[in-house]
Amino acid sequence: KNYKNCLFLHGPPGIGKTTIASLILSHYNFEILEFNSSEVRSQKLIKERLNQVNSNISILDSLCNKNVKHFGIIFDEIDGVSSGEKGGIGEINNIIFEKGVNNNSPFICISNTINKKLDTIKKKSIYLKVKKPNKATMMKILDKICDSENILVNDSLKMLIVSKSTFDI
Repeated sequence: KNYKNCLFLHGPPGIGKTTIASLILSHYNFEILEFNSSEVRSQKLIKERLNQVNSNISILDSLCNKNVKHFGIIFDEIDGVSSGEKGGIGEINNIIFEKGVNNNSPFICISNTINKKLDTIKKKSIYLKVKKPNKATMMKILDKICDSENILVNDSLKMLIVSKSTFDI
């Protein structure tokens, strides 16, 4: 009863928010549809893109339960939509939370910043703040990459890589 169909990820650029979103949706076998604010800033463009997706699903396949695609939708850099044309954030809010609209599609909204225009979506979503990793976490990530790729790197070089990374995953 308390199911929310939207996850709101917030945090600085480069820490893996979009990767997290893609991994979650892939894990649950959703086909990922990603909207980026650089491509869709207005209400009209958002509606057009979603209508294209809905029209690509075959009615016959849906009736026969064959190869029906279930989409997980990512709204990336959603904070960029709010600075664009009026109506974009309102349209996203309607798409995600209006009854009868995309009930079977989970949504993940991703933002680098939080502002008043995003509050309505944030409050209705499961909100998760993603923080920059610390040096120890970055070392663990680098160790895991080196192990999985069979790369031998000494500790001083690893420290240099981590320090130059500016903690950007």
